[in-house]
Amino acid sequence: MQPKALAELAGELAKDKKADRPVILDLSRVSIMTDYFMIASAQSRTQVMAIAEHIEQELKQRGLMPMGKEIDSGGKWLLLDYSYVIVHIFQEEARQFYNLERLWGEAPLITL
Repeated sequence: MQPKALAELAGELAKDKKADRPVILDLSRVSIMTDYFMIASAQSRTQVMAIAEHIEQELKQRGLMPMGKEIDSGGKWLLLDYSYVIVHIFQEEARQFYNLERLWGEAPLITL
C-alpha cells in the first residue's frame, strides 16, 4: 500500500471510532523521518485506545503491522509507527500542547 493511501486509510479508520479533527501532514518533502503523519483527537483515554486498536486490527487484516507503538502513562497520546506513516492519536489537551501541525507548519495539510 502506498504511504499516502495508508495515511488516508488510517484517518478514515480513526473516523470510524469518532475521532475528532483527523488530518494528514505530508512530510515527504520536509523530513527524512517519515512521509506522513496522521493526527487525530480523542475525548478520553478510552477513546484513544479504541481508535488505536481499530486502526491496528484493520491494518493487520491487510498484512500491515506497526514497527512500534508508544503510549504515555496517562493515555493522553498514542503513536503507531508504520514506517512511512506515523499515526498520532491525542486527547485534545495533549494535541494542543504538542501542536504538531504548527511544529511541522511547512508540511502540506490534508483535511479528511
